[in-house]
Amino acid sequence: MSDSPLETITRNHFDEVSERLARGDTWAEITTRFKLDPKRSNIEKLRDCYREECARRSSPWRIASIMWVMEHAEQIAISRKRGLDWAAIVGLLPPVCPDDGHHHGPIWEHLTTFIREYNDMVDRGIVVVPGQYSRKAPVSDEELLLRWIARKQVRTFSTSEAARCNGRRFARAGRVEAALDKLVERDYIYRLPSTQSPAGRLGPSRWEVLGEIVA
Repeated sequence: MSDSPLETITRNHFDEVSERLARGDTWAEITTRFKLDPKRSNIEKLRDCYREECARRSSPWRIASIMWVMEHAEQIAISRKRGLDWAAIVGLLPPVCPDDGHHHGPIWEHLTTFIREYNDMVDRGIVVVPGQYSRKAPVSDEELLLRWIARKQVRTFSTSEAARCNGRRFARAGRVEAALDKLVERDYIYRLPSTQSPAGRLGPSRWEVLGEIVA
């Protein structure tokens, strides 16, 4: 089952929502930020989605699925290319159940978690699908960002969102900013004016994509 628009917003902008809450923004302000009608039902739904996402991110099964993907990334990709469905793949490469003293149900009940984490880790470049890109030609930081923008159809984004497209590549402080500055020089993106909260604190740096970027 596909995610609702509010669930998608919460998952894709989780860090931004967290940053805004930390600096004192209200749920009504956050709802407006995502161009939603700040009516009571939307505010409550967005708040509930955020709480559910917090719980999901700390789920023992999510942690187990991440470890499973890291261990079997190549075999998963090959199995998918052969046309095997996810249930068959989990049967062939069963993940280890969380060992935290709690009963979490059978593995197949958490299949959605495995699929979501695998796709997310591929999108962010944490795992590489064999044959997706040529290994002979290293990808520059700027090209990696452009591919992410084109793949996700991003129009505006924060610096932290850009860094998460490849956490390992941009783990060093300042590296993603340097790549973003080069994209500004090449007229791919534009730095948006900084916003200020009622408390006087500046919000995170945000960027706007200029024109259409094709992968």
